[in-house]
Amino acid sequence: MAFGPELALKAAVAASQTVPIVMIAVNFDPMAGGYVSDITRPERNITGVVSRAPELAAKQLGLLLEAFPDVKPIAALWEEASAEQFDAAQRAAQSTNIELRSHKVENLPFDFDAAFRAIAQDGSRMVLVLSGPTFGIQRAHIADLAMQRRLPTMFTFKYYVEAGGLMSYGIDTVPIFRRAASFVAKILRGAKPSDLPVEQPTNFEFTLNLKTAKAIGVSVPTSILLRADEVIE
Repeated sequence: MAFGPELALKAAVAASQTVPIVMIAVNFDPMAGGYVSDITRPERNITGVVSRAPELAAKQLGLLLEAFPDVKPIAALWEEASAEQFDAAQRAAQSTNIELRSHKVENLPFDFDAAFRAIAQDGSRMVLVLSGPTFGIQRAHIADLAMQRRLPTMFTFKYYVEAGGLMSYGIDTVPIFRRAASFVAKILRGAKPSDLPVEQPTNFEFTLNLKTAKAIGVSVPTSILLRADEVIE
């Protein structure tokens, strides 16, 4: 199993060209990287599930703007691993003449306190958090920093909202892991990875935390509430 950014799959491939590898590829294109030649027939020892977060960035930005159309400009918090997400969000912002201010964090461990100070200092009034692989373990801290500064936030994964973030739109992770497990089961029963088509997620979820909305003093429109798959109250 190789879960996460390209580094995880690269390490698995370096270890073996023959042992079956089931990937959950996050934020990279395994075809562009040459790991599989074709999604329908991978033709190598690799198969699995691909989650392409950049395609979600424009949707996330759109939901933020729909919820708070008069709250601008918007900050984008990102790291190198989420560069494709930032580029997609930037293109979406430019197409609608919205100012998206870049706040890239560098050098682990990331200093999110400094990042949010910079976001506040440049006058940004909302934050689009474009998750990198190391953001998740700091989700409660990121959510708390946004709440302290009363900034509406949009994330990719629901667990950020459960930790106190305002909104998230992205893949439902549970079916992704189940699908990866089904690949493992098929291979253990004798299937070849090269014969198992690579899959992409079809389940997406929009989660909203009304407790956070109340804490930061914002009112969420009914149109947004009705579209949410889950509302935390």
